[in-house]
Amino acid sequence: MKNILPFLFLIIPSLSYSQNIGETEIWLCKIGRMGNQQDFSEAKNITQRLGYDNQPAFSQDSHYLFFTSIARDSQADIACLQLDNMELGQITKTGESEYSPTPINAAGSFTVVRVEKDSTQRIWLFSRPGKKPKVLFKKIKKIGYHAWTAKDEAAFFILGEPHYLLYAGPGKKTVKVDTAIGRCLQKMPDEKAVTYVSKADSNVWMLRKYSPETNQISDLVKMPAGVEDYAWTPWKTIWAFDKGSLLEWKTGNTWTEIANFSQNAPGVFYRLAVSPDGKWLSMVSIEGKLP
Repeated sequence: MKNILPFLFLIIPSLSYSQNIGETEIWLCKIGRMGNQQDFSEAKNITQRLGYDNQPAFSQDSHYLFFTSIARDSQADIACLQLDNMELGQITKTGESEYSPTPINAAGSFTVVRVEKDSTQRIWLFSRPGKKPKVLFKKIKKIGYHAWTAKDEAAFFILGEPHYLLYAGPGKKTVKVDTAIGRCLQKMPDEKAVTYVSKADSNVWMLRKYSPETNQISDLVKMPAGVEDYAWTPWKTIWAFDKGSLLEWKTGNTWTEIANFSQNAPGVFYRLAVSPDGKWLSMVSIEGKLP
């Protein structure tokens, strides 16, 4: 992971701006765990500026936290926090906007959804310093979000009416899996499978699992009302926020509150990420209505 460091540029205060959808901030806290129980340190706001800071994702070695940051010129770039020294930096600085950073290996490579100059949205790979990023899955466009399940295999949230789930398997063969899905796609721990939220029933949002090897969809659990963002933990449970309440789901159980962060932010929490080593929780607060 060390070879991403030459990408870094310090983020400067002049990037601050105001955004109409509501201000989003990224928070970070340490996770303590003993047996099946966990506790959390005081949550810290690591961005503390006007504007859009969102979509956190931890590196596979748990040393870095990537996120999307939008400057006052409406340019979206990828920023990074080094967790060992809490140094904040900017990784991408291009003529296009990059969203949804997704680390793909321990060497520091990551993929993004890039909004190209003609408004096409495709997946781009950033590998090592000095090497130009390249587009992947060239024919797949209108991508909103993505998740890798194996090398050269990924699931895509495709923008449409309604939005739908597309899977690209071996040989880049694509399968339209499901329609009316939520934005959050997650690889299941230790399985080549992807989970997503079905919003086909407006009254019941269901977390589903898609297994590409069998081409099967299965229901896992009903999501809390109005909640479509979640994260898998290394111990194979799911965490999700209901306003300031952090909920956990284990197979065979119901949703249970494990922590409450309501006192930390004036708005609500929704997006979140758990580091692969299980030591860090990152979460996003928003003032106003959820997007």
